[in-house]
Amino acid sequence: MRIDFERKYDAVIIGGGVAGVAAAISAAESGVKTALIEKSCMLGGLATMGMVYFYLPICDGRGTQVGFGLTEKLMHASVKYGPQSFDFANWKNDIKNLRYRTIFSPASFILAMEEMLLEKGIEIWYDSTFCAVEKNSAGNSELIIRNKGGNGRFYAKVVIDATGDAEVARECGCDFVQGENTLAFWSIENDEDNHEELWSRCGNTKLKGLINGRVRTVQLPYHALDPEGVSKYIIESRNWAREVYSASDIDFSKRFPVLIPSMADFRTAAKIKGKFTIPHNTHNTRFDDSIGMAADWGSVGTVQEIPYSAMIPEKGDNIIVAGRCISAENYSWELIRSIPAVAVTGEAAGVAAALAISNDVSCGALDYKLLQNKLYDRGCKLHLSDVALPYRGEKGYTASTLKFETH
Repeated sequence: MRIDFERKYDAVIIGGGVAGVAAAISAAESGVKTALIEKSCMLGGLATMGMVYFYLPICDGRGTQVGFGLTEKLMHASVKYGPQSFDFANWKNDIKNLRYRTIFSPASFILAMEEMLLEKGIEIWYDSTFCAVEKNSAGNSELIIRNKGGNGRFYAKVVIDATGDAEVARECGCDFVQGENTLAFWSIENDEDNHEELWSRCGNTKLKGLINGRVRTVQLPYHALDPEGVSKYIIESRNWAREVYSASDIDFSKRFPVLIPSMADFRTAAKIKGKFTIPHNTHNTRFDDSIGMAADWGSVGTVQEIPYSAMIPEKGDNIIVAGRCISAENYSWELIRSIPAVAVTGEAAGVAAALAISNDVSCGALDYKLLQNKLYDRGCKLHLSDVALPYRGEKGYTASTLKFETH
C-alpha cells in the first residue's frame, strides 16, 4: 500500500463521539500527545449526528449525583452555545423529575466539544477513515488512516477504540458480540402548533422532536455489521418519517422537518468480549476496579458501576475500548451505552492510556488502583460508597424498579 503521509502520537483515539472526545481530553490533560480520528466532519456521534439530543441523568433520581469529572463538564458544554433546560446548580429543585439532566441543541454541543479539544492541543483529523492496524517491532501500533490526502500511517503507543462498534478491536482480531436493534428515529422539526414539552422547556417555541426515540419493536432485528445493515436501517427509518409527513392534514407551512440523523440510530452495534463482562442485573453492585458510575434514565435508584476490566479486550492488551461497545450483558449493556456512561469510560480510557505509557506497561497490565487514584485526583467518584449510596444487601438500600428487564 502506498503511504502518502505519516504522523507519530502517544495516544490515538478512533471515533469522535462523546466517548472519544472524553478520552482525547483526559489523555491530553495527562500529558500525552493525542490525536482524534473522526470519519465524519462533526463530533458527538449519536448524540449529535444521531440527533439523540438528551443528556441523560447523572444522578440516581433520589437526589444523589453519581456522574462527575468530564461527564459533568460535557453536560454543561452541551448547552454552552444554546438554550439550557434548567439551572444546573439547582437541579435538586426540579421537583417534577429530581434528575440532573438536560436536552441540548446538537449544533451547540458540536461547537463546544471541538473548542474543548482545540484548547487542549489535540490534533483532530476529520473526514479520515480508520482502515487497519498493525503492530511494529517495538510493540507499538501502526494505524492506516485514509482521507482525501491519501493513505496515512499513524504511529501510536496506545490506541483507544471509541468507534461505538468495536471497529478497531474487531480489526485486531478481538472477539466480539453483535447487537440487535429495532428501528428508531430521532429528528428535529418545526411545528408551530404543537410544542413538545421536552424541547419547549429549553425556551424554543417551534422546534421539537418528531419521533424522538420511539422504536418499532414488532420489526425484525437490524444488525449494524451486516454488509447492507446500515443502508437498510437508514432507509427504513426515513420511510417511517415519510409516513408521518404523508398525513393529509399536515400544513407544511407550519410543520416540516428541519434536521434528520446523518448516521444510523443503532442502539447497539457490537461489543467486545472483555477480560471481564459486566453481568446482567448487577446494578447497585460493587466492582473493585470500577472507574465510575452510570445512572439509569428509565428508573429511580438504579446505578451501575463500570469496571476497568470490561474495557480491555480478552485478546489485545494494548487497546482500550471506550463507549457503548465495552463488555456487558443484557440490561448492563443498556446502562453503559448512554451519553453520561460513555463519557465515564472515555475519561478513564484517556487517563489509562497515559498511565500505561508512563509506566511502560500494556493497558491490560496496568494496575487499576493507579488509574483509580488519578481519576479521584480529577474529581471523579468511582463507587456508590463514594457518594454515600448503599449496595444491595446493605442497610438503607431500597430496591430499584427496572423499566426494561432485557436489552
